[in-house]
Amino acid sequence: MLEQYRIPMSGTIDRSGTIGHDNTFDVVTVAQVTGKEVFRHESGHLLPGWGCSMASDFPHWHDDISCLLSRCLVVPLVSLDSGLIKADELDFHSRCAVFVPSLSLELATRLASTKKVSAIIARVASLADHAAGFANAHGIQLVVAPELTQLPEHSFILIDGRNERLAVASSPDPLRAVLNSLDADSDAQRVVDSKASTSVAVMVDGSRYSELHTGLVHGATGVGILRSEWVGWSEPTVPTLEMLFRHYEEAVVGIRPHRVNIRLFDIGGDKIPHWAESHAASLLSPLGFRGVRASGYFPKAFEAQFRAIAKCADIAPVGVVVPMVTDVTDILEVKHLLDRFATSSQLRNIAIGTMIEVPSAALTIDALINEVEFVRIGPGDLSQFTLGKLRSNLSPREFSGGVLHRGVLDLIQHVSGVCSDAGKELTICLDVEPRAPLIEALLARNVRRFTAAPLAIEMVCTRIAQVLASGTGDAKTVTKGGAGPHP
Repeated sequence: MLEQYRIPMSGTIDRSGTIGHDNTFDVVTVAQVTGKEVFRHESGHLLPGWGCSMASDFPHWHDDISCLLSRCLVVPLVSLDSGLIKADELDFHSRCAVFVPSLSLELATRLASTKKVSAIIARVASLADHAAGFANAHGIQLVVAPELTQLPEHSFILIDGRNERLAVASSPDPLRAVLNSLDADSDAQRVVDSKASTSVAVMVDGSRYSELHTGLVHGATGVGILRSEWVGWSEPTVPTLEMLFRHYEEAVVGIRPHRVNIRLFDIGGDKIPHWAESHAASLLSPLGFRGVRASGYFPKAFEAQFRAIAKCADIAPVGVVVPMVTDVTDILEVKHLLDRFATSSQLRNIAIGTMIEVPSAALTIDALINEVEFVRIGPGDLSQFTLGKLRSNLSPREFSGGVLHRGVLDLIQHVSGVCSDAGKELTICLDVEPRAPLIEALLARNVRRFTAAPLAIEMVCTRIAQVLASGTGDAKTVTKGGAGPHP
């Protein structure tokens, strides 16, 4: 049976989302009104009908977009031209969405620092690069909209992240009517089945103790990684032992009994701190001296880091996460450096883990697994190196909350199988909020541990639980909160 619509014989939708003028209606079918101004009744409001043109007082949907988060929101819209983007300070009067021509990690950092940006809409951006990861960590919706040339000034924007579409209007009221309907639908979908046996764990990644604490409060079962590259980011000299130890100690003490896994400096590519700029030419390319490969350029920085980690091992067990590993020789070099800078008693309290971000590391995991205690997959870098494209050039069809390339999934499956056979812990980082198809694909490849940004923990747990409740995953529950310390 065709769905029926009520349309006014005369009048339009006013700004409150109700019918104006004489409120006279005809009841018609979709076939009768194709191409006309059609409104569908939902939740007491008359809303735009799917696939039909809109009345002049209600905006069109733009659906040729990709969204980082499934969140829906209505906020004022601000467009920044190149001159404003280059300004030393960005000042917004209230929470807003910002439309920019392109998005870099530097601009994402500056926008987040205002604490007033709820969303970023960019023509040129990626859901797979570090700018997207930074937005995700700060709860900022990122919309990639290559077909949008401009958006009207002094307007409001509705971003429907769940259906990946947006609409613009001169007043927020009709947009909020739609938002209320979307929120009602979302709440109805959050009913999940909590019975079960095999658990799926969701842990938190962060750059400081406060972020890790927030993630644990929101239900994380433990810590994925504590990042290091932002410590002393703007300083002209490398971070000192004292600076790094204070940063690590606060987290180690604050989140006990959970273990802190400290990632070694993951610099290079678009992450070059001020103290490393003298070697920018060697670090700038993602194929350059990134991650652990940069240790030869900055021996003092890495020595300070190893010594700070060793001091933390006197307080509680800690993990060391080695980024950008090519093969087992990188892990053996890190072990050699730890032997130099840590005592035997400290070494007994340090667990070494490897990042799998390079195809060679994934393909030689059988050798790596004997030298590490845990494994962590970084799907963003693994995607760019497997597909031969910069993260910033990966399309949403190749990397998004719902998709990883088949080649990348095959590498993940290989790593998962080796880790399972060896009894070693495997975790995958979710830099973007996962959708059901991606969760199903990872569960099918026996991935049972995930990490997410602090503000994304609850949503990720809910999304995974929904997949498990639907019967499409073969693990049974999501472990969140109260699961005990990280092993």
